[in-house]
Amino acid sequence: MYRKLITKTLLIALVLVLALSLASCRKDENGEEDEPVVLDFEYLIGDWLEFETVSAFSEGLAAVGINDRFGYINTAGELVIELGLHYVEPFKDGMARVAIMVEAHRDGWMPAFGIISNTGDFILDLEYDMINDFSEGLAVVRYEELHGYADRSGNLVIPEMYPEANDFSDGLALVMNENGMYGFIDKTGRTVIPFEYSHAFSFSEGLAALYADGKYGFVDTSGNTVLPFEFDLAAPFSDGLAAIGKAGPDGVRYGFINRSGDTVIPFDYDLAGDFVDGVATVRRAGETDYLFIETTGRVIARHADYTEIHDFIGNFAAVRKDGSWGFIDRTGVMVIQNEFDFINEFGFVDGIAVVRKDNKWGAINTTGGVVVPFVYDVLFEFVDGFAVAVIAQKCGVINTRGEVVMPMEYEFIGYLGEGYGFVLHDDHWGIIKLPG
Repeated sequence: MYRKLITKTLLIALVLVLALSLASCRKDENGEEDEPVVLDFEYLIGDWLEFETVSAFSEGLAAVGINDRFGYINTAGELVIELGLHYVEPFKDGMARVAIMVEAHRDGWMPAFGIISNTGDFILDLEYDMINDFSEGLAVVRYEELHGYADRSGNLVIPEMYPEANDFSDGLALVMNENGMYGFIDKTGRTVIPFEYSHAFSFSEGLAALYADGKYGFVDTSGNTVLPFEFDLAAPFSDGLAAIGKAGPDGVRYGFINRSGDTVIPFDYDLAGDFVDGVATVRRAGETDYLFIETTGRVIARHADYTEIHDFIGNFAAVRKDGSWGFIDRTGVMVIQNEFDFINEFGFVDGIAVVRKDNKWGAINTTGGVVVPFVYDVLFEFVDGFAVAVIAQKCGVINTRGEVVMPMEYEFIGYLGEGYGFVLHDDHWGIIKLPG
């Protein structure tokens, strides 16, 4: 059954390898030119206009497509997995999730998913309604509305028998049986926690919140009750705390408890999100303002103090005030003043944030220092230390020091990954290999 896609290797075009050296000059604070920075990249060029789409390289392969048919090329531009798929994903750990469209009698055309190796062989055949990502070595698969688990070798280690199934965490998976009740199984399919619960969450930090007889409680991976079934509402533990809801005459009020059941943050909120990297979003009862709090309950920032505020990424959150953007830290102090027109939604990535000032794009570090000057009409996110930049509708590439790796003279550059990128120049597509 469609077991092997790769039948031959096609050279797309004559590949010419040229060694190019680029010199870029930068000016210091006094306007004096620094010594030229000489950077090399390898430029592989060919006539690739037959491809309508090209994706990023992952593990040395990139998906390409034409007429809604997809395959994969290698970094030499060779088509190593033919154009026969309708859906493809990047490779990870030597495998990728793919699909073809098949005709279903009741539902029309539906995707049939499988997993392919980087040699073109199928690890899982194209026959599943759904395949999850691998978690703790196993992936949830669904066939005709029932779920099971497959391993990385393509073995169906737990048959499709559950109407609902979740990823493994802490060695156990939350599944639902044919009676609509939840329990937990291990990686052999053995029932570890019986199917006695009408609602449940997967394990997190060694505990799982379960619902029985109208109340939530928490059990460990052996099924022992650690926190009694006395909570009206409960969420999984994160950062050592779990949001708990208590019903009262004025509605549900939320607070946070620790693993001993002690109240760490009082039940003062009518909305409470999970902690992520030590920060949670909450809203006090009777108020409309959302707050960022840390695990002690201390308020870091109030949404009402800003026109707009992004979630914390690492130690910083982007905020907009008085029409301009800056950054606050986890103490709530604006450590980078609001002087930017716009801040990329990703915030700081590897210590660099792409920002816009006076309608030009550049990049700053976590102290607010300019690492890429504000000279670009467009500047995309850095990937593997490189970013595509645009001046006057021409594309080039810069590195995290602001050095020009490729001049702004290409019609298109994109899909950077693993040090490779795709360029369009004089109506020809090519692959570039960036230095490093």
